Amino acid sequence: MISKLAGFNIFGSPQTEPEKSEVPQEVKTTRARQRVIHSVEARLNERRAFGEKVADALVRWFGNFRFALLNLFFFGGWIGVNLGYVPGVDIFDPPPFILLINVVSLEAIFLSIFVLISQNREARISDLREEVDLQVNMIAEQEITKLINLVAYLLKHLGVPYEKDPELKRMMRPLNTEEIREEIERQLGLPPQK
Repeated sequence: MISKLAGFNIFGSPQTEPEKSEVPQEVKTTRARQRVIHSVEARLNERRAFGEKVADALVRWFGNFRFALLNLFFFGGWIGVNLGYVPGVDIFDPPPFILLINVVSLEAIFLSIFVLISQNREARISDLREEVDLQVNMIAEQEITKLINLVAYLLKHLGVPYEKDPELKRMMRPLNTEEIREEIERQLGLPPQK
């Protein structure tokens, strides 16, 4: 008797499995793209030269509020000492603070170099992301065009007129990358490529 009741709830109705929530395909695609980009970015980070690692670490340090406060206290202390506000400490850089100007200039030069090194690396990663997005978008466009053509075939098979819709005709054509390149060049004012 018990084996006959297996699979039924207490009211005698058949038990059903709870519905599994499906993750939408676009979410799966976005997650997959993020994994690819993160994976490539992680490998690029591992392959950084020692100088790039140092530059990235310094830029992280220079780009926080503690570094700004350190500069404020250092330069404020320097000026205070050299204006004679700190008793017992000899003035070593009297106004107009030529030595301080040189220190600040050197700091600015090195900060700029480290930031540029870090930005160049980030630009390479950004270019990679854009290339992946372009490839995915072109594949998606090809798939959408194929689906539109399939729908048009079904409409034709069912006898539904669709041929007079100019927008639909345009959408049924495959993507012309050469046309897009020429339009971008025209908008940028570049001479046509031969």
